[in-house]
This record gives sequence, structure tokens and C-alpha cells, in this order.
Amino acid sequence: MTNRERLNQLFADSLIAHRPGFLFNSPPPALPAEFAFDRAEGMMLGLAIGDAMGITTEGMFPDERRRHHGEIRDYLANRNVHLQAGEPARGYLSDDTQMAFWTLEQLLADRASAA
Repeated sequence: MTNRERLNQLFADSLIAHRPGFLFNSPPPALPAEFAFDRAEGMMLGLAIGDAMGITTEGMFPDERRRHHGEIRDYLANRNVHLQAGEPARGYLSDDTQMAFWTLEQLLADRASAA
């Protein structure tokens, strides 16, 4: 089964609590050349973005998160990180991202030393 077929089946079986829309009907446009990432860089960037978007609701059950915030489409204020003006910060990473980067650095170092 292709990814497209699997996605369509998940929608058909109501296993994704979302309505398919235009977003699912076409691939995203290519990124500008200055945003050219290899797969590892893209994976780490996606991890960091997801972590920063999810850190403020970490530990909540999906129903609780939906009740408090609806569908999250942007960074929420992080009550644990404050800027100098005292405003809650948005878009900050957790230790999960830092640990992932350290793990990748160590994997690369180990591979280089094994060569």
C-alpha cells in the first residue's frame, strides 16, 4: 500500500480525527535554495519545530489538549520560559531536542572514529 493509499484508508476508517482538505491533495512547493536540507538536517529541524510546538501541552491527553487549546497551529506561550519583559516566551525547545542533537553529534563522532 502506498503512503497515499494508507492515508486515504485512515480517513475512510475515521482513524484520523480530521477532514481531508486541499493540503492533502498536492505536494508542498519546493523550498527556496537557501533552505536546502539533507534528510538528516530536515529530520532534526522537524523534530525541533514539533518539540517547540508541543512542549506547552506535553503530558496532556489529546481530549484535554483539544478542550484547552483547540487545534494547535502555532506556538503557545510557555509559562516556564520568560523573556526579560516577563512575557511568556513562544517557540522554545525542550531538553528532548537538545538530547536528540547531542545523540546525533555522538553518533557522528563515533562513526568518524571507527573509520
